[in-house]
Amino acid sequence: MFDRLIEKQISIEYLKRVLIKDYDGLITKYCNNFKVKYRGILYEYNDVEKFRYIYETKIKGSNDNYIVLVSKEMYIPYDILMYFNVIDLSYEILFPKLNSFVLKSTSGLDLDLLSIAYNNLYEPLISERDTKEFINKTMYSKSNIKEYVAELQEKIRYTMQEDMSYNDWFKVSSKKATMRCLELMSSEKYNTNGFDKVINEEFKDFILDKYKGLSGRSTNKSPILLSKVMDFILMKQEKFALIVMDGMSVADWNIISGEFNDIEFDLNYSFALIPTLTSISRQSLLSGKLPIELDNPFSLAKEKNLFIEKCMEYGYKQDQIKYNRGYDIELSVNDKCLAIIINDIDDLVHNQLQGYSGMYRDIYHLAKTQKLQKLIKKLFKEEFTIYLTSDHGNVEAEGMGKVKGAGVEVETKSQRVVIYKDFASEERVKDEFNVIEYPGYYLPKDNKYLICEDRAAFAAKGEQIVSHGGISIEEVIVPFITIKGVKNE
Repeated sequence: MFDRLIEKQISIEYLKRVLIKDYDGLITKYCNNFKVKYRGILYEYNDVEKFRYIYETKIKGSNDNYIVLVSKEMYIPYDILMYFNVIDLSYEILFPKLNSFVLKSTSGLDLDLLSIAYNNLYEPLISERDTKEFINKTMYSKSNIKEYVAELQEKIRYTMQEDMSYNDWFKVSSKKATMRCLELMSSEKYNTNGFDKVINEEFKDFILDKYKGLSGRSTNKSPILLSKVMDFILMKQEKFALIVMDGMSVADWNIISGEFNDIEFDLNYSFALIPTLTSISRQSLLSGKLPIELDNPFSLAKEKNLFIEKCMEYGYKQDQIKYNRGYDIELSVNDKCLAIIINDIDDLVHNQLQGYSGMYRDIYHLAKTQKLQKLIKKLFKEEFTIYLTSDHGNVEAEGMGKVKGAGVEVETKSQRVVIYKDFASEERVKDEFNVIEYPGYYLPKDNKYLICEDRAAFAAKGEQIVSHGGISIEEVIVPFITIKGVKNE
């Protein structure tokens, strides 16, 4: 797909020293896999003096392979230019049959799908009108999407050959979300149900075996577990805004970010707290505590206070901290720590009557309103560092019958988990339904946590719903976004 197209263009197999002029940001913005693959031999050229030192001490006279990536027009000394094979990389060079201006200005352009569709294009479509029609219609033909889904499945299979780490599951989550969006966009099923089942079983095994160790893991790219979000942000001692989109899955983010025409961002991923309930996962997110450390993990009553306490722990004063619900927020010069809760997506989940297809249309409409984009621009203008994440995702499920009698009152809207203190009630549910007895990692140990298997729910038998609370990859892995800039601001 796109990464192969880039490697072919720069002849990476045949050249030892390559300097890539990537002024359209094709690698910098859209091809992180390239950076990962060539880590150790790839250097980014963004400071003349700094690179001169690297060149003189590491590169010059060496027989090793080196790649230098230049993402903006700037001075490059003649001797360095002469030492490397200089490759220009641009939309015009990679896709000469299409209008490069249209490609550059199209937001949310899937470059993998574009590469597949372009490979099947046999005549030039240079005019703006023809290129737009190609992007909006031809690119999303059923044959192109079918080929793309097959490629994604193959990449997932390759990733799943080894003993998988949390980072491998982030990659699978990303590709799986793309597959879901493609199916919904084209209103076509591409025989992914059996493939989904394999992924879900493997992910369940990972959760039951290795999830308990994630609280001790860290990375400089993103917090691996949502309970680490506040420490990840507060350690930077920045003026920040944390936007929490309640119930937003990775697939939902793919739809929303498609309308981020002039907002640049870095996308990473985190694991939600399990069960994937708002009360449990979002409290942990805002407090920096595991559920077992909370006075009441099943109530949001103290959520605001927990966020304030966490910020004050890092030295911020109470009048510098603000907790807000909704897009409208009054800012003051004192504000240094913001938590902004947006409930739109979770509301759509629990009122959804048309499954994933309905969710796709509703999320697309939400993205088109530009409410989130306007909030981000407002915060960026006030010089906040902006982070965007979710407390849990969502999944389409089929009812297998309703539970009789109530468990611990957790969140009545969720239909994927029940929590019991009473042994008799728990055994009755286990006998009647196909459920997972979740070990309760990071949770109060005096409860029993019964989670629905795969795509099942405690709803009327045969009813199709969208919900959360379980341990599917769609519910557990959520996006963690850092806003990098706003164009024309």
